[in-house]
Amino acid sequence: MKIYDYTILRSYNTFQINKYLFLRVIGEYNTYYKRWTADFLASFTYIPGTVVYFGYGSAFEKIRWTGEEYVDNDRYMETKRGFFFKVSYLWRW
Repeated sequence: MKIYDYTILRSYNTFQINKYLFLRVIGEYNTYYKRWTADFLASFTYIPGTVVYFGYGSAFEKIRWTGEEYVDNDRYMETKRGFFFKVSYLWRW
């Protein structure tokens, strides 16, 4: 018995620019929710254990705001967005 039948397409790309800088980009499409998500992560490693991270993520859906409610649309609208920043420092005696 099949309850759900949908596909999730995902692209996961990593780039090592040099020995300090790392980039990651993830794009995903969910056919059940008809939603695109895009995530970006950059990390800079000064020395092992000391890293700075910066990230961004967003979701896009085919909806629009009429002033009272969300309705279906043929164009994508950004519905969610998030940023983060993290610093990790290795302290040695």
